[in-house]
Amino acid sequence: MARTRETIGEVVLKGAKNADGKLVTQRDQDLLVKECYGTSVPSATTGYAMGCTFFNTSTGHIYVNTGSITSCTFNDVGSISSSEIDANAITPIKMGTRTLVALADSAATPTIAQLMTSSIFTMTPAAARTFTTPTATLMVAGITGATIGSWFDFTIVNLSASTANYGVTLTAGADVTLVGNAAVYSGAGSFRAVVTAVTVPTISIYRLDDAVSTVLSGVTAGTAAVSKALVLGASGEIATITSATITTLTAPTVNATNIDAGASAVPGTVDIFPTTASKGKLTISCTDNTDNFGTVLTNAANSTSTKTATIPALTGYVGLSTAALSLAEMDVLDAVTPGTGAASKAVVLDAFKTARVGDWVGSQAAGSAVVFAAGLDHYADGQLDILSVFGESTSDLTSAYSAKCGRFRHLVSCVADTVIAHETYGMIGQLSVKNGSLNHYHSGIIGTFETGTLCHIQTSYCAAAVMARPGGSGTTVESGGLLAGFAAVQNMSAITATGTYAAFATHKTAAGVAWPTGLYMQSGSVTTGIDLAGGFTTGVSITNAVLGVTDSRAIKVSTSQEAAAMADGYGVVEIDHTITGTAGSNFSGCALSSWVNIPTGTVGSGKYVCAQNNGIYEATAATITGARIIFGLRCQKLLDDTDATSFPFSINTNNTAITALIDVNNTTDLGWITAAASNGAGHIPLFRDNAGVVHYVNTYTS
Repeated sequence: MARTRETIGEVVLKGAKNADGKLVTQRDQDLLVKECYGTSVPSATTGYAMGCTFFNTSTGHIYVNTGSITSCTFNDVGSISSSEIDANAITPIKMGTRTLVALADSAATPTIAQLMTSSIFTMTPAAARTFTTPTATLMVAGITGATIGSWFDFTIVNLSASTANYGVTLTAGADVTLVGNAAVYSGAGSFRAVVTAVTVPTISIYRLDDAVSTVLSGVTAGTAAVSKALVLGASGEIATITSATITTLTAPTVNATNIDAGASAVPGTVDIFPTTASKGKLTISCTDNTDNFGTVLTNAANSTSTKTATIPALTGYVGLSTAALSLAEMDVLDAVTPGTGAASKAVVLDAFKTARVGDWVGSQAAGSAVVFAAGLDHYADGQLDILSVFGESTSDLTSAYSAKCGRFRHLVSCVADTVIAHETYGMIGQLSVKNGSLNHYHSGIIGTFETGTLCHIQTSYCAAAVMARPGGSGTTVESGGLLAGFAAVQNMSAITATGTYAAFATHKTAAGVAWPTGLYMQSGSVTTGIDLAGGFTTGVSITNAVLGVTDSRAIKVSTSQEAAAMADGYGVVEIDHTITGTAGSNFSGCALSSWVNIPTGTVGSGKYVCAQNNGIYEATAATITGARIIFGLRCQKLLDDTDATSFPFSINTNNTAITALIDVNNTTDLGWITAAASNGAGHIPLFRDNAGVVHYVNTYTS
């Protein structure tokens, strides 16, 4: 073992160090002179002087080498408990300079170093503030040699005026317990922090200053101050009391010219209690107004008996009007049933936010509905209204807005693919006639479009008395479903109609002009103009149409095609008639029937009466080259059977034979060639009579 020399203060020791570099012997090898401690007792048998002491820092036991430096034996000679150490410990006396800490006017969080080295803290609060200590763990760690019972003091000085109501309140950090009054108002508060546990640190902080001397110091007679005693002034007065609870007054009545509960920015209330205990109270309070305007509660001049104003036992408000409310005006709210209209009463929505005017009774029974009478003609215009809403547009609001006098919206919002089996309507108008003959205009709902001085309907827009406008996206009309702009749904179980009973109809008043167009479909607005899905007796019927003498039409079809290519051979007007089963009459399966009826009148010589008038017109700008012009009729026969007799025409007259097959202006219209032909003799069937005999005509090629 090497010898070494150690200097400790003014003492110089010579000796040997062990393998850990610790001086374990002096020169005579019989005294431990430097650190020998740890958590494991030395196991080496050499290198430690006789009498060498080892302290186990884990268990507190002390071991002494009772052998020699060449034969070490460490024996346990006892232990010192932590309680013995605590009980006999002496908190060191610390002397030093204290530095005052001026805290900002905000929540304070001092450090353990400030608490230990400064210990005096000042603040001038403009509002209630907190002074939060460090955690017990931080404070114990900051105390040198901390043991149970170690302590230190600190002081909080509140520099605010004695009339201020702003305290600095000591607030405990984690594992810190406060004992005593923690609030420091105008003046100082002294506190002592005492260690109550070290292993798992805890600290208790006690208020030290004398409460009596605190509340008496700085007292001004006749003036109240925060956390100070009240001392009456020369006239027995106390000023600037913010609030006071008085259990018993010698006199039961308080007389005062003015009573202020609270002050500006300091809210106040007045509590008035009833005769019986624990039966609530009446509180008078005030909330902020928009500006510095007060509210005065006073009475109107009373010339009769004493009046009592009773507040209902409900949560709500008693409102004030901008003008005086009369008794009659207030009575419109008396005995109102929410959701139900009553004569001369206000209408109040019920719990479901609904309201009803008049009672509903089903099965067309008479109930308590509002009865229409001349007294409802409020504006002397002949209009009897139960509910009237009048709106007015006086300027262009631009297309960003939609102005309407009423808006009804029914939102159907369910889980996706939910089947909605109940009926849904945005609005419904209903006219129910139990008895009576109607001799004017009547409907469940009506829309009117009226013009006063001037109205222009501009291009590309639509105006209407009643309008249907489906919107949105994502709608799927399934097979068999129907979505309509306007729909007439028949719900009458029976009806007798000698007049007209129609789903849709036009009509006009005696003063009204005729509709220029009965049904109009804007170009490009529909794909199929009219779709008659079947199941009817007559699809389209135009009856008793009184036409003009020269150019009127019952039906007019005007169309145009660009580069026409009707490869299927059908025309612009297509009649596609399908027959099945067994034919039941001589004339079965006629796709088109055209008749001219002449019940009266005279048709003179040379006049044409045509069941059908066909023709082709070519303008000068057009060109026809090598085309086949069929200006009469093209007849087609497409049959799978071969045993049927067939004819392009069938003629039936009831009393006279026909004059000729064809009527022409002159012979050249038929391609007449003078002189008889002779070559290419042959014949073609011209007609067959009723007896089945076919008659022929001969043909020639030259």
